[in-house]
Amino acid sequence: MELPFRNPVLTLVSHLLQTLGRVGRVLNVYDDDDLRVAVANQTWTFNPACCSIVPSIEPEISNTNGGHDQRDHSTTLSDLLEQLMDIQADTTGPERLVREAAQGHAENVKDIVTKHADKVDQKSSGKSDLQVASHQGHKEIVQILLTHNAKLTVQDENVDTALHCSSFGNQPEVLELLLKKGAQINALNNGGCSTLHVAVNKQHEECVRILLKNKCNVNIQDSYGDTVLHDASGKEKQDIIEGLINFPSTDFTLKNKRGFNVLHHAALKGNNFATEKILQKCRQIADIKKDDGFSAIHLAALNGHRDVTHSLLTLGQVNIEIRNNRQQTLLLLAVSQGHTSIVELLVSSGADLKVEDKDGDTALHLALMRQSVTSEQENTPMLDSLSACIL
Repeated sequence: MELPFRNPVLTLVSHLLQTLGRVGRVLNVYDDDDLRVAVANQTWTFNPACCSIVPSIEPEISNTNGGHDQRDHSTTLSDLLEQLMDIQADTTGPERLVREAAQGHAENVKDIVTKHADKVDQKSSGKSDLQVASHQGHKEIVQILLTHNAKLTVQDENVDTALHCSSFGNQPEVLELLLKKGAQINALNNGGCSTLHVAVNKQHEECVRILLKNKCNVNIQDSYGDTVLHDASGKEKQDIIEGLINFPSTDFTLKNKRGFNVLHHAALKGNNFATEKILQKCRQIADIKKDDGFSAIHLAALNGHRDVTHSLLTLGQVNIEIRNNRQQTLLLLAVSQGHTSIVELLVSSGADLKVEDKDGDTALHLALMRQSVTSEQENTPMLDSLSACIL
């Protein structure tokens, strides 16, 4: 007799049973050590205790390129069960080293590397035991591995070293240990990022402090041309920003591939704390323009950052009539975007209301044109302000 409906739990179990004895490929290792595994044309999340490492059949595919291996690496069930039993029986074999390191099992790691010294740099899913232990903050295991000559220069598919991994995982004690053991402080991954780039982007303050204390290079530019101060100026951790700005060798003039120096970037992001600190340290870059003629204050006015605009006018002593390549002043830019608070700031600071851009438009022209495409209520305060001042 045909059932009137399918039990979804039984269906799921049925599908899951079909993965038994199949060879898959690990796509991701989650923070709780669960594994995301591709089996045939499906992906599953497994507890690591349910899986066993088998010899690699084909070169690994990077789990960062978005690709899934669609080839079926299945074998007969009897062969797989026999292999599974063999691996499970050898719980301290070299195949287990990376997993034991990730899970913090120091005694097991020590036993494995003592018996299999040549396997100390073995990888699983592209990561070495030293990398996963560094990421997880297992300092004792890191010490054991280094004692058994684990290489600090081993890289994963992203060209990250163990030092990068310690920074990703916010593990300052491990990071400091790796540096003391000779880790290359300025090593770059495939994105051109140093360990300091990682720490700044992740906002890991203690890691940043240790790297600065050890005199890392703060002027390295990544694949986008960004220095760590570019990155920090778009974020909120003030201690990190101040530490980088006050570092003796920081170069404030370096431009990224879009032509932004660090002050441009702080103004674009509306970070007034970074703007003020940079101006106090290097006021002479306040007037520097990008190739399109935009200076930091143009970017602030265009994007509605009133506090940054005010700081650049006062601390930066920028000329209020500074123009870009289209002959736009700060007032013209602010009016074109409807930033009433900045218009009021500029008008009260003495901005020229009759100045014209490259097309001959004044601030009042721009305000009227903007009103024609937006609500009257939105633009009335700005129009009233401009009209009153002109009259």
